[in-house]
Amino acid sequence: MVSRTKLLKTLCWLVAIGIYFSALPTSAQSSSDTTVTKTVIKQASVKPDLYILTFDTKRRELLKVISEGVANGQLSQLQADGIRAELDSVAKLILIYKKYGAAVPYAQIAVIATRLDTISQKLNNIYAFAFVPIMTNGLFTAFSGEIVQLDVIAMRRAELERKISLALADNTLTRLQVKKLRAQLDDIATLEVQFRHGLFEREFTSEQTRALFQAFDRVGTKLDSFIASNKVQIN
Repeated sequence: MVSRTKLLKTLCWLVAIGIYFSALPTSAQSSSDTTVTKTVIKQASVKPDLYILTFDTKRRELLKVISEGVANGQLSQLQADGIRAELDSVAKLILIYKKYGAAVPYAQIAVIATRLDTISQKLNNIYAFAFVPIMTNGLFTAFSGEIVQLDVIAMRRAELERKISLALADNTLTRLQVKKLRAQLDDIATLEVQFRHGLFEREFTSEQTRALFQAFDRVGTKLDSFIASNKVQIN
């Protein structure tokens, strides 16, 4: 009888302990679990300088990788100069906002991030190194580890910018054609700013969304036309 009583008490304690630990947060249940769940935050809650700091951090990181690649012979000086020139063009764009102390316009966030990611990928194809893309499926990963959800408009713009950058790198677009296409994207960005009235969190109406996507489609059509025409000329 005594042993049965002790057994019952032990079982009761085990049940109680199980209930206690099941009520704890996941991070408290196991100290050996290193998995971290990152929280995706909304654009409206982001500090304006976070984007510039992220872009500057990525640019400096890439410059360091380029120098290391040249030093160990995995990157030629010609390749390094070409990639540095691309980074310089992005740096000039960033400098405009830094100089005037302005926040990066929402319409330009995906553009700059995508251009840096494209340069990173191009560099990685020549000289493999570990890098984390800034933009992935509409999620912007800041240097601080914060993840920002961008909207479908930003995603569409990023898609076009990536295609333009890759085509330029592959020599299937001329620099003049790229300039024209990016000018069209800038016009769309201006229209987007007008629709938003300066508020990042402002929702577009269905008519405004349709107008923006139609404008993006025109850029996409022109982009495909340029590439097709250039390939015909080459052949």
